[in-house]
Amino acid sequence: MFGRKKSEKEELAEKMESGALRVLVTFEVVGKPKAHVEKSLDEYLTNLKKDERITIVTEERGEAEEQEGFWSTFAESEMIINDLGTVIWLCINFSPASIEILEPENKTMTAPALTAWINDFLSKLHEVASVIRDTQQKNLKLNESLNALIKNAIVTALETGNLDAKSIQQKIGIHKDQLKPFLDHLVKAERIKQAGETYSL
Repeated sequence: MFGRKKSEKEELAEKMESGALRVLVTFEVVGKPKAHVEKSLDEYLTNLKKDERITIVTEERGEAEEQEGFWSTFAESEMIINDLGTVIWLCINFSPASIEILEPENKTMTAPALTAWINDFLSKLHEVASVIRDTQQKNLKLNESLNALIKNAIVTALETGNLDAKSIQQKIGIHKDQLKPFLDHLVKAERIKQAGETYSL
């Protein structure tokens, strides 16, 4: 004989008894245009609903509002999350605006469980740090390439004859004030010459 199917309320109660946490999570997305902001919030919530470790109990969304040229919207969700490690995972990967643990008010952890949680947290931090380092290195290389490109553009412009900064600006499309550090560097490196306001090869 088949047993009675558990109600959603009973399933959530069992999860809480097995160590889950009931949390209130607020997400906020700011940007533009309005459609992009709303779509980003939709994707956050859709991805969370697919995760078996998280059960959305209630969900309240705010209307997108314009503030100083940007659009802002939010969602407040009550969730049952299987364990503290998943709460930390959610914080790192989804960056909610705030999170409040509603239940349990007191939670004890064994030494092995706490050790596993700390190591998982450290692993996530190292992963984020690695992404930041990679991004910084890529930005550094991009800046080096861009600087070289601008310097070469200046030298190419001067192949047409002696020019002042404003004339170089007209030829390569970079404001003369922004060109100044590059012109100074090229003069110092003796790649170009300066006579008053005029530059030459």
